[in-house]
Amino acid sequence: MSMQHTPYLLKVLSGSNAGALVRLKTGDTIIGKSMSSDIILHDENIADSHIKLRVEEEAINLDILAKPVLIDNKELELGAYPLKPYQVVSLGSIDFFVADVRKPGRRGVEARSSESVAPPIVKVTRPTETTPPASTLSSEPVEAKTKSRALGWTLLLAGLGLLVLANLLFLKPYLSGLAEQVGLSESAEQRAQELLKKLQPSDLTVVRDPDGRIAIAGYVQTRDDKRKLMNQALLAGNGINYRVWVREDLVANATQVARALGQNDLSFSNLEQGKLAAHGYVSDEADWAQIKTNIMSDVSGIQSIDDRSVQTLIKRKEALVQFIEKKGLSSRVKVTIENARIKVDGELTQNELKRWAALYDEFTQTNGTGPAIVESLYNV
Repeated sequence: MSMQHTPYLLKVLSGSNAGALVRLKTGDTIIGKSMSSDIILHDENIADSHIKLRVEEEAINLDILAKPVLIDNKELELGAYPLKPYQVVSLGSIDFFVADVRKPGRRGVEARSSESVAPPIVKVTRPTETTPPASTLSSEPVEAKTKSRALGWTLLLAGLGLLVLANLLFLKPYLSGLAEQVGLSESAEQRAQELLKKLQPSDLTVVRDPDGRIAIAGYVQTRDDKRKLMNQALLAGNGINYRVWVREDLVANATQVARALGQNDLSFSNLEQGKLAAHGYVSDEADWAQIKTNIMSDVSGIQSIDDRSVQTLIKRKEALVQFIEKKGLSSRVKVTIENARIKVDGELTQNELKRWAALYDEFTQTNGTGPAIVESLYNV
């Protein structure tokens, strides 16, 4: 089957490529993060080949190759589904929809049909001419000449109409900007402000980027909040970018980075816009400095991390050594750090072994629960 352009436009609503438009062709279109995909989306939650769009002239089918995939905020299982124009598809943190330029968008944000309209038939009337009698001059050449001229005028008007239509489509962005400047239509900034007034979010603002474009930036609590915002944002029309982060994703992603670097005793919580608090224990200060640097560079949207509640195993080990000395057991109990764990070795009497659990509970009440320790205590 030959490939040809269709009236379908794929528009990216969020992510690093927000605002991008791709005209789809007939056939299969693979979307994923692999360089071999037809459309490449950059997100850690997107598979190499995540979905496949099977595009025909009158319909689009979506094959789910990997999860998760949501259509209009509903998560779907692996399989094939019909995709209607303007339904929002969510892959990871990236949202997009497919517009049909032949039909106005259900949210009123897409252009009208770009199909050319058949020009009107122009009738040409010729003035009455004095002609020889019918017996000496045939009327067939005159009729053919009249039809030829009428066809010529029709083609000329059709060409002019197509030229005007093409110029209007080309100049539409400039005309829209001019209309906003003179007050004939709302500017992108005004539309963004109106949207935030309706939603009344506490951590979203309207900003102007260095290139002059308007963006809604800030934080929401959950993914559902973000999807609701994006659905409402479609009503605001074009010309608005979005940089919106989900707080619960910031915590989950920061925790995932810490686990990947071998720190299982760290946890995170949200404080305010883009700021996290870190809690728990790390092997040493150098490891924590590296973990913090990795989190700040790998997790988009985190502006700072409060690490006042982070403790090192070395400090906890020192506190445990001092506690054991106070209890008079330092000569028979040794405290070390092995494989990122505090290890207690030694030989105690039967009564001391029975008291050890109560002694360690006393230590945790003063110094916090902390990571689990490895006990290697024997009956003397």
